[in-house]
Amino acid sequence: MVRGEQELVKMSDMADEKWRNYDEDEDLYGSDLARCKRFENCVERLGIEDGSKIVEIGAGRGDFKRYIDEETDLENIEYIGYDPYLQDQSYDGIEVLDMEAEIEELEEMERADYYVSIGVFVIKQHSLVQDWEMCKEYIERMYRNSSKGVFISLHSAWKQYVKQNHFVVFPEEVLKFGKKLSERVMIDHTYAPHSFSLVLFSEDSELRKYFKDRGWGD
Repeated sequence: MVRGEQELVKMSDMADEKWRNYDEDEDLYGSDLARCKRFENCVERLGIEDGSKIVEIGAGRGDFKRYIDEETDLENIEYIGYDPYLQDQSYDGIEVLDMEAEIEELEEMERADYYVSIGVFVIKQHSLVQDWEMCKEYIERMYRNSSKGVFISLHSAWKQYVKQNHFVVFPEEVLKFGKKLSERVMIDHTYAPHSFSLVLFSEDSELRKYFKDRGWGD
């Protein structure tokens, strides 16, 4: 195991401690606690600022936008949510648009500061999640459409907390893929033992400019 993979394992072990006393009868993915942890992680890791434009793929009823409105101090957020399966009404004031689950359609979507997906790339039933190769195509399209960064929530193949219908992938494989897209890539396996996040900072992001101005990573 190389050093990078060792660090990821340490992250996952740290996350175990956070969830040690969690009620195992509850859904470690769908519970309010788990959902809020993912939302918090997304906002913090991307460094989302006031006035940002966010496109969410797999928006459900708009829970992430509701979290931003009710649990953060962010203002003037322009939010566009898409979901492959519109089954319920979205929350008041939050519009979720229908999305045909086609890679070509994602390419035609508008450019935004951030593209996020917190609930799609984890369930096998989603037509976007047939296999890891298909997931990579979607993630790359999201990255190309973002001007600042991308946040993807995924299930870890290292832990057994996930259910049978959950799609899992090895974090080290995701890291290798992410490094092909961006020089600034982050894998965070600290906030839950069963889930981790892929964060990609876009070439024209403020963070990228910060590093470039100092001659780092050129």
